[in-house]
Amino acid sequence: MKNFPSKLISWVFHPLLIPTFAFLYFFNAPCYLSLYPTEITRGLFFIILMFTFSAPLLAFFIYLNFNKIDSLQLPSQKSRTFPLIMVAIFYAVNYIILWRMSEIVPQVISTFYLITFLLVLSNVIINFKTKISSHMLALGGFIGYTFVFHFAMNIESLVPVLVFILIAVITASSRLKLNAHTPAQIYLGFFVGLSVGLSPLFLMINL
Repeated sequence: MKNFPSKLISWVFHPLLIPTFAFLYFFNAPCYLSLYPTEITRGLFFIILMFTFSAPLLAFFIYLNFNKIDSLQLPSQKSRTFPLIMVAIFYAVNYIILWRMSEIVPQVISTFYLITFLLVLSNVIINFKTKISSHMLALGGFIGYTFVFHFAMNIESLVPVLVFILIAVITASSRLKLNAHTPAQIYLGFFVGLSVGLSPLFLMINL
């Protein structure tokens, strides 16, 4: 029970939930997206929830049932490879669907879900060499892209970013307390995620 708070935080901010949390933030931020018709945002929400959380989680449970992974947290480097590839496929499908719905899905939104695919792909590639924190990779990517989102939407407030950074710090502490990662794996995951998340900003500035 002494590790219950850390386990709870790890589950609440599980990497598979970050794309859904991001969607909720983007469409409730002080910009025109908050005025989107409810039926559209509801439909997009269920698409994103299905392909970035529900489908990967179901695949994880099936894989767990066949004793191919140790737990849903994927603690060992060896057990991560195939599940991560499956997640990458689901995230790619999610992006393709949003991209094909470009008439109603703003580019600033579809680009974020391209970023989520690239984050998972980065995790797959890095995992062949070493294990990194998927929690911090996801949170770093979200924080990085939040800067892009604020820049694109002309949102001046940094309060949400500071809140997300605090969440990342708490999550990192929880992962360390659970001995799920080394400090190096935490830092590497966060900075890879942050770099990928920020990448569209440099393209926007260059344009």
